[in-house]
Amino acid sequence: MRSCLHITNSDAAGEVLKRSGLGGNVLPWRDTMFEGPFPAGLDLAATSRVRAAYLAGLGLPEGRIRADLAARDAALGKAGSYDAVTLWLEHDLLDQLQLLQLLDWFADADIGETDLGMVCIGDFPGIDDFRGLGQLDPQQMASLMPQRAPVTDVQRRLGREG
Repeated sequence: MRSCLHITNSDAAGEVLKRSGLGGNVLPWRDTMFEGPFPAGLDLAATSRVRAAYLAGLGLPEGRIRADLAARDAALGKAGSYDAVTLWLEHDLLDQLQLLQLLDWFADADIGETDLGMVCIGDFPGIDDFRGLGQLDPQQMASLMPQRAPVTDVQRRLGREG
């Protein structure tokens, strides 16, 4: 059995993924990146500190946010210990911003022989008002795995330039 890290766009998608039978660890990427400051040129840890301070200004507990983002970043830092990492995203603005941040991070990350791939969709057959991966059931989520495509070096560079 290959070890896999699944990075999802939300807790909702992560919970569905956990029940999908695909196995592996799930890392939800939590941050409303389309609101508040998101300064260019910072590494992930510094960006997480800026984001935690902003989110705390919205009335959320800064200590907990800092701890959550630090734990998320630490889990991402272990991506190279997995056989495969799969990014699970969709077409909307939030997910595309998350994708840029992740591609930027992976542009410099040494993940060795880890197979980096992505599932990114804009719709799902039979769901007329598709809003996101979190509305799929576990079987529907698992059915997307054959669409997994490798993340290329060009995509990583584009994430860096994004």
